[in-house]
Amino acid sequence: MTPEQIIAAMLPHLTLDLAPPKWQRLARKHNVKTLGFGTCYPAAEVLYYLWGKANGFKPCYKKDGTLQHWFLRHPDGRVLDPSANQFEGRLPDYAGGRCCGFLTKGLSKRAAVLLGRMGMQ
Repeated sequence: MTPEQIIAAMLPHLTLDLAPPKWQRLARKHNVKTLGFGTCYPAAEVLYYLWGKANGFKPCYKKDGTLQHWFLRHPDGRVLDPSANQFEGRLPDYAGGRCCGFLTKGLSKRAAVLLGRMGMQ
């Protein structure tokens, strides 16, 4: 599968229950209905383990105040952002992102749920 196919397969499953409680509250307060809202971490993690790692991409995040956004970046500068649709065309400044490892050693619980929903676990 290509990264675009993986992202297309995961998008319908990027529901608010995969977001941290803080993001769930924010979405309810502002009546956000966009798929992917608050789910950047598990989405980036799934894309990394299914395709990105084998193709030289690294997990990265962009911090903006108290908020963080996770995505993948290749050393040549290419960016893959599986939850970009949540920004509705107003993408973050990926150039300011910092590459590092994920927060968990293995697959996180939320990423495992997402993989299960996609029928890939």
